[in-house]
Amino acid sequence: MIGNACLIITKPKGEEIATHGIRMAWAMFSSAMEPHVLFLGDGVFSALGNPCYNTQIMQDFLKEGGTASCYRKDLESRGLAEEQLMEGVNMIDEDQVNNIMDECEGVLTF
Repeated sequence: MIGNACLIITKPKGEEIATHGIRMAWAMFSSAMEPHVLFLGDGVFSALGNPCYNTQIMQDFLKEGGTASCYRKDLESRGLAEEQLMEGVNMIDEDQVNNIMDECEGVLTF
């Protein structure tokens, strides 16, 4: 049985697949698994603190101890700043992205 997984969100808020990934992370976390949400590409828009359904789920996930990270290069290439991220989302660089995926038993992309 898989105990942890990396859930990669590559789509922005408003894309249904991004919502599925975030809901999957919450469901896994609620089932005593250890998901790590990783925002890459346009998925960085899903890590912003703008009010919406996805933000509320992510905030609950983070408050309960869930882990989420955002790839710095993708955030900055879209003209966004670290201050715009939801509280609790970690900013990471390329080597850390690789480490996260290597440490997880499974990787799911949304």
